[in-house]
Amino acid sequence: MLRKMLPSSYLARTSFYESLAKDNDHTLRPSTIRHFLQTYMAIFLGILVAQTVSIILLLLLLLFWLSSPEPYLYCAIKYEIRTFTFGVDGDFSPYQGVPSSELDHLWEALYSVGFQRISKNDAARLPNKTSPIPGDADGYITELDVFHQLHCLNFIRKALRPDYYPDMRMGVPEIDVHVDHCVDSIRQSLMCSADISTVGWQWSDDLQNNTFQGGVAHKCRNFDMIQDWARQQALPYHYDSSIRIVDDIRIPVYRPDGSTYFP
Repeated sequence: MLRKMLPSSYLARTSFYESLAKDNDHTLRPSTIRHFLQTYMAIFLGILVAQTVSIILLLLLLLFWLSSPEPYLYCAIKYEIRTFTFGVDGDFSPYQGVPSSELDHLWEALYSVGFQRISKNDAARLPNKTSPIPGDADGYITELDVFHQLHCLNFIRKALRPDYYPDMRMGVPEIDVHVDHCVDSIRQSLMCSADISTVGWQWSDDLQNNTFQGGVAHKCRNFDMIQDWARQQALPYHYDSSIRIVDDIRIPVYRPDGSTYFP
């Protein structure tokens, strides 16, 4: 009775919604829901596995990084741009000129920082094995090679001026051996660091020609900061090199051909 009283447009809409409800009931039958859940779980598990693998790889990389020996000590390193002096035509540095006690002092101040004390933990991370310090339970001795190279360069400088440094006159076997050692040590250091700063050629109005420009900018490690670190780590007492201490740090020794062995 009530259905007869309703407008035909309302009855049409009602029939449409009833039909839609029946379609939805058919669409959401149990097999369809089960298929949807299986697909969702497969996607979820795939994402979970991918994330787990990523975390494991990151942990392995971190473990490898922490266990790998560092090639250098963690001393303060900061890079800066420095323009070199050319050393001729008035473009001189304070380290050039006629020998004098003042010049000697300048040179010696470059490398007179003593030996450095590092901890056993730092010693174990170096590529080159070094020795424990007698009487120091956690101390190991080391030295930054830059200071050895500067000592060598100063030695050669003095050997070139026997008039002022008669004890450095070449022709004496001990001096000749030392100079020869220093020349080749500096050669190896230069080839190792291999400064690739570009040296330009620029026009000279005086010469009316393109000329070699030696006083150019270089990217350098801040030497003052390295000196400061070396002084802060300086060995505060005498090192007795005649005492041998056997420790448990195992670091391979490198041969000249690059191969290694354990002493």
